[in-house]
Order: sequence, then structure tokens, then C-alpha cells
Amino acid sequence: MISVIIPTLNNQDCISHTIAYLKRNSYTRLVREIIVIDLGSKDKTVKEAEKAGAKVYRGLRKSRVAQLNTVAQRASGELLLFLNPMLLPPPDFAREIVRMYNRKTGLGVFRTRSQNYPNRLLQLLSNHFVRFARIEAQGLIVVKELFIKGGQFNENARWPEYELIQRLRRYSKTEVLPLHIVPVFHQLSPSSQIQRTTIAFLIGCGVPEQWISQVEERIRKTIVCCSHPFHSLTKMLPHIRLHQSRVR
Repeated sequence: MISVIIPTLNNQDCISHTIAYLKRNSYTRLVREIIVIDLGSKDKTVKEAEKAGAKVYRGLRKSRVAQLNTVAQRASGELLLFLNPMLLPPPDFAREIVRMYNRKTGLGVFRTRSQNYPNRLLQLLSNHFVRFARIEAQGLIVVKELFIKGGQFNENARWPEYELIQRLRRYSKTEVLPLHIVPVFHQLSPSSQIQRTTIAFLIGCGVPEQWISQVEERIRKTIVCCSHPFHSLTKMLPHIRLHQSRVR
């Protein structure tokens, strides 16, 4: 029923663990296949993926987005889960996806849980953005029929996952599943996480992608200034105290 699609690039350290986790926390009748799309790894990613039991494709098309579209068309499942190899879905992910499908929802996303936010307020704000805008690039779930009907990923889009979600809303409702996807092998910096969520929020609110591209650097600088003052001050305090003791 579900085809899990994982694009990889030099992920030999995590791909076998991710595939084993998916198999361990799903039922064969629910997760029909795990597909790895290798984008030109120079390490042992392909070998590790094949050894773990995944179906591996490589060199199908030039761009990442084009390869995702090609493999999605070949997938045998009625539901597609696009997953980053360094992220792990919740243990009950397969059942939750099927429940979403039974509610006649064609598009869904998991929330992302990270320990890297500077404080609890920013994490809550990020989660609120995702719930309000109903858009997130990590753990994207889409009914295959809807994916084909909606025109698949746009190869010219700056953020193809966000753009696809926004476009497919014309045909189906979107649902933010009440479970978190967890970055285990790699943690984005706090500013990168907040920047990603802010861009998703703006796209979800209908702000044109071209405008966001023009102000992306300004968004990044603003987020860095707003998200790190207390973190920076905490790092500076020991040096300030040492300087004061020397002056005395």
C-alpha cells in the first residue's frame, strides 16, 4: 500500500539503519516497498541500501527532482512517503498514514521534532507555523493518483516540496499528522530550522516563491539576529566575569 521513497547522496553511515528501522516498525501488507534513489554517491550508499533489502535506482535522470518524479511513477504503492535518509518517522507511521488515507485525505506531512532550538518558545512557534500553514518538506505523504494528477514535482521550483503541497491543495485537503519525524543522524542549526519553517509558512500563506527567493538572505539574517541573542550572551558571560575579576 505504501511506497517509501528515499533520495540519497553519500549516506552510507545511516541508510542501512534507516531501512532497518522502517522494516522493523511497519507491516509488510502496509509498506509494500522501500525505494532508494541514489543521486551519485561516491561511497558505499548503494551497496548498503541493497544489502538492507531496498530497491535501488541510480542515474535515471540528471536532476534530483526529475529522478523523484520518475521513481514515483514506477512505485507500486497507492501512497507515497518521501523521506530524508537522516530522518526517522514515528514508530506507528504506517498505520497513521493509512488512517489519513481512510479519512479521504490525499496529502499529509509529519511534524519535525528537534532538540536544537535555542529555546522552547521558538520550537512552539515553529510547530504552530507548520500547523497553521499545513506545509512541511520533511516526511511528505501523498496519494500516488493525486501526485500524478497534480503534475508531480516542478523541476524549476526553488522549493519543489513546498510548491507541490501548495499546488495539490486545489485537489485535496492537507493534514498535519499528530506525530513527529525525528532527525537522528544530522541536526540542522537552529537558524536553518527556523529559516526553513519561516519559508514554508510564507509559501503556505500564499506568498509568491519568486518574492521569497529575493528576500531569502534578509530572512536568514533576521532569524540569526533574533534567535541567538540569549545563546550568544550565555557564551559571553564567562569571559565578561573573567574580565571583571581581572579588573578588580
